[in-house]
Amino acid sequence: MLRTLIIDDEADARLSTINLVNTYCSNLELVATAINVADGIAKIRELKPDLILLDIQMPDGTGFDLLKELMPIDFMVIFVTASSDHALTAIKFNALDYLLKPLSAEDFMMAVHKALLNQKEKYRNLKLTNLISEINQKEPLRLALGTSETVHFVTPSQIVRVEADANYSHFILSDNVRVMVSKPLKEYAELLENHGFFRAHQSHLINLAYLKQYDKKNGGCIMLTNKDTVPLTPRRKESLLQAYKEFKG
Repeated sequence: MLRTLIIDDEADARLSTINLVNTYCSNLELVATAINVADGIAKIRELKPDLILLDIQMPDGTGFDLLKELMPIDFMVIFVTASSDHALTAIKFNALDYLLKPLSAEDFMMAVHKALLNQKEKYRNLKLTNLISEINQKEPLRLALGTSETVHFVTPSQIVRVEADANYSHFILSDNVRVMVSKPLKEYAELLENHGFFRAHQSHLINLAYLKQYDKKNGGCIMLTNKDTVPLTPRRKESLLQAYKEFKG
């Protein structure tokens, strides 16, 4: 059983989440609800829950303010928010999970299942600490690439390319390490294209810093400095040249 605390300033949202917990999640023990950041901090310190279902925007601050106040973090967090701004991109790759309101039962159960699988995850504190750093922009972006055995924390400069494999993504790093994660490429493309990456093909995302040459043969392909080759969709040739020009500044 995971001792669970709901923190949300909206009464209807709290009630909706409570109903989902009571209806679908017998492995969760709802210990309390909180109505704002200050109330949430007090109840976390008093009750020491395992899992927090945390809203982001509240009248007296944000869910990030709450987490900063409680560092180092020794509980799991699922964000439950109506927000769809750029912060959600970072949350996807660092927090345990996030859900957009209005909540669906399917998404909620999947997030809780992930919490149950990760309740003994020794990296969860590092993931959340990394999230806080990203939101505060005090440190360069770092991605938490989780596998079944470990979590690799990498910066964009360490990533040579990313290759899609159905709903999985293969990260090829500058030290020749390959990391496979269970998220589709499109989720990483949204984040990394603002950090010097280019979508060369539906299944390939490359770091322009590792671009070596473009070969027109066989329909066109890109060679990278690690000697990997990546296909380039013909209609993307001009976009590649423009992206590289902008990347070089």
